[in-house]
Amino acid sequence: MHGLEEFGDQTLLAAQAVRITDIVVQELDESVDLTTSVGEDRSLAWTAPAGNSTWRVFAWYERQANQHSVSPELNATNYVQNGSWTVDHFSATGAKKITDFLDEHLFQDEESRELLAAVGNYAWEDSMEMQTALLWTPGFREKFEQSRGYDFAPCLPYLIVSDNYWVQAVITCGETFTAINSTLQEQCTHDYRQVLNEGYKEYLGHFVEWAHGLEIKYSDQPAHNFPLDMLDEIPLLDGPEGESLGFGNIVDTYRQFADPAHLAGISVVSSECGAARGAPYLQTQNDLLWSVRRGLAGGISMNVLHCFAYSGPYTKTTWPSYATFTYSFTEMWNYHQPVWRHFNDTIHYIARNQFVSLTGTPKVDLAFYFYSAPWLVAEQYQDTNFQDLGYTYDCLAPGNLLSDDAVVDGATLAPSGPAYKALVFSNQTAISPPAAAKIQELATAGLPVFFVGATNFTSIGKKAGEAKKVAAIISGLVDSGLENFHTGDSATELPDALKTAGILPKVSFPEQIPDFYNFWRSTDGVEYAFLYNDGKVSQTADITFNVSGTPYFFDAWTGDVSPVLQYTSSSEGVSIPITLLSNQTAIFELPSAPKAYITKFSGSISGLEYSDNSITAQLSGAASFTLSDGSAKNLTASPPSASNLTTWDLTIEDWHRTNDSFSMETAIDYHTYKSQPLTPWLELDPELASVSGIGTYTTNFSYPATARGAPSLGAILRLGPVTNSIRAWLNGQLLPPIDITNANVDVTDYVQTGNNDLVVEITTTLFNRIKADGNSTWSAGVTANEESLNYYGINAAYEYGLVSPVSVEWVVLEKII
Repeated sequence: MHGLEEFGDQTLLAAQAVRITDIVVQELDESVDLTTSVGEDRSLAWTAPAGNSTWRVFAWYERQANQHSVSPELNATNYVQNGSWTVDHFSATGAKKITDFLDEHLFQDEESRELLAAVGNYAWEDSMEMQTALLWTPGFREKFEQSRGYDFAPCLPYLIVSDNYWVQAVITCGETFTAINSTLQEQCTHDYRQVLNEGYKEYLGHFVEWAHGLEIKYSDQPAHNFPLDMLDEIPLLDGPEGESLGFGNIVDTYRQFADPAHLAGISVVSSECGAARGAPYLQTQNDLLWSVRRGLAGGISMNVLHCFAYSGPYTKTTWPSYATFTYSFTEMWNYHQPVWRHFNDTIHYIARNQFVSLTGTPKVDLAFYFYSAPWLVAEQYQDTNFQDLGYTYDCLAPGNLLSDDAVVDGATLAPSGPAYKALVFSNQTAISPPAAAKIQELATAGLPVFFVGATNFTSIGKKAGEAKKVAAIISGLVDSGLENFHTGDSATELPDALKTAGILPKVSFPEQIPDFYNFWRSTDGVEYAFLYNDGKVSQTADITFNVSGTPYFFDAWTGDVSPVLQYTSSSEGVSIPITLLSNQTAIFELPSAPKAYITKFSGSISGLEYSDNSITAQLSGAASFTLSDGSAKNLTASPPSASNLTTWDLTIEDWHRTNDSFSMETAIDYHTYKSQPLTPWLELDPELASVSGIGTYTTNFSYPATARGAPSLGAILRLGPVTNSIRAWLNGQLLPPIDITNANVDVTDYVQTGNNDLVVEITTTLFNRIKADGNSTWSAGVTANEESLNYYGINAAYEYGLVSPVSVEWVVLEKII
């Protein structure tokens, strides 16, 4: 981010003297307006009141910040070489400055506009990164007085606090101030942010209108980094976008961002996903998918991944190519990384999950009232007590509640949208008078409303009369005696209060399950439920879906859809025994389904299969089944012992630079090892410490001699933990994409009698190679070790390779139904 540069004339806005009660912390008390005492030459003569008080004189000037967005070249002769500047983000005028430039230089003719409309999708602006003495727009003082009803000048010193600057940290003037009257400072700050927010909405609104005029849509990373009400801006956009880095990969921050879009009917909520501080080329596929899955759990429906920033030769840059921000962030996916060979498997998995998240209408159990400016990267509700029971919730700001979509029908808020069953206030204390009146309207219409903790609400800011108005509305609601209005002292009471009121989740857990997330999408004829285990261990439970019918399982790795073969039905819905490993997801479709199914089983069962209206069990021993018609079935099986695959041939592709360090071509050397056990490459050969690339493992196994000719024998390939990405071939046939969180593959249709040849291909990150070459790997003149605080040097090399145990489990196939 570029610094500020002096430019243009200064206009005096105000001069004032403020009494300081504590010099150390810059605590301010009463102020005196001196603006009219300033002479034309900007001289000021003023005598402080008698006494021992300390006073400080402030002069407030308005001028352009003149901050570059792109640095100019020396001796620039055209507008491209001259770089670019940030514009005013708090008025439509600033947005128009950009769109006028684009219209003049890029879309000046009808053909260009037609081509853009034919292939374009979204115009987009990245997150705001600006410095200033105080966020401002021309005419702000007049806008403030019109909006808030009082003069802005006395508030000015109280606004110099860290929360009013970029990422609530970068203070250009080097000092902050506090008020002895903290309530006054808080009210001034809220009013300042509200007027700033009004200007920012004008800025966004111009871009939306301009984009629509070009027959495209508009996306933006709104508000975060600055003291704005982000939830209020999101409904303005066609495709609001967050980011995994800025949101800290916290599920609740994604949720806060996506929730206003749910109410507004915006289906695309995107995330700039996968960036992480640290060294590039160390992110695994599981790392990336962890971020993707957390976003999906919080309402993100579209992920945007970083790929090549620049693919060709770049000044003072060596292989494996230019790294954005030199070597500070990961990851830039491209063909220099070994995983690129398998990357389509990951992309298709993400795409199928996004397909579900974009399908139909999101259905959410609860809405939480939430006001925060600035929006902070933090969990809004500090307890997981009802989430761990399956409840989902959205966060709505005052402006969201005033939308035309916020209507109640049949005790449900926004029934044609998220269909919230209740509105919850958890220790929030500020609300605008119109929003307070809307709460009263919703409660009177029958919407269940729960207040947890505080009920002594006040207004946002200090506009005359608003605080009393808010207090009267909320206190009247508390004393109304409405049966659907509930209060509680603490969040621990909320789950029982919801249950007592008959408000149950669409997806219910039998007991509290930590780190287990879900979302629900509803379409005509089909319901979709997504589950994600964000915990560190495998979790198993009977999950109940509040719907009738029989569920189908949608495999996001392969795209296969198959009926769930074991479940129970009751008046509460459909219950399915589900096991999810750490970082694993599952998707269920809930339309009509097979007539017969299994309600319960026990014993040595490795899996169930469905084909041609039949259910087949994969048995490793005796097992018992109870069917949906009440009948029972008891089976025995004695399959051959598993084939443990302990000895492999291995060929390693060693990816590195060519002899020309500044070439972007990848050189590959090969290392071959025969008849080796499965051990990390570092243990296999010390010379592999610097190697990154692709490992191809080959082995063979025999079809059990005792089972030849028996049609009832099946096979399951069980691979060990996957450290990055994996593919496998059996007898020359590529196996379906493998779930890297649970790498087991049914290979019944791929095995053959006699000898079977298995090939497993794994990829690594480039970390070990960059670690070995960290002092000679450059990006834009900076070495990998210089930029990353020697991250590569001080961290140990990664253990690459196929991990044991690997086996083929033989199972007996028995038809159940």
